[in-house]
Amino acid sequence: MLLLFRLDAAAVVLPHPDKVATGGEDAWFARGSTFGVFDGVGGWAEQGIDPGLFSRALAVETAREVAGIEGAEAAEEDLARALDTARSRVTA
Repeated sequence: MLLLFRLDAAAVVLPHPDKVATGGEDAWFARGSTFGVFDGVGGWAEQGIDPGLFSRALAVETAREVAGIEGAEAAEEDLARALDTARSRVTA
């Protein structure tokens, strides 16, 4: 017997009340059967880095890389490479 499963995903960012003005520190993306969640590190603000901006940029660039991966089932190495490429773009 073949069982088919379907995953419906949704996300919303609900920032801490003190961080509403900046949109919070977290981000996410969903593309096909791949999704990512990016938890901003608040301590980065002490180093002059906007953790929300970083998380959102990393989510956008990772989604862009994932879009370029062929096939419905990407290998773990492909996803790790997509994240590393996205990180390189964001930190350049």
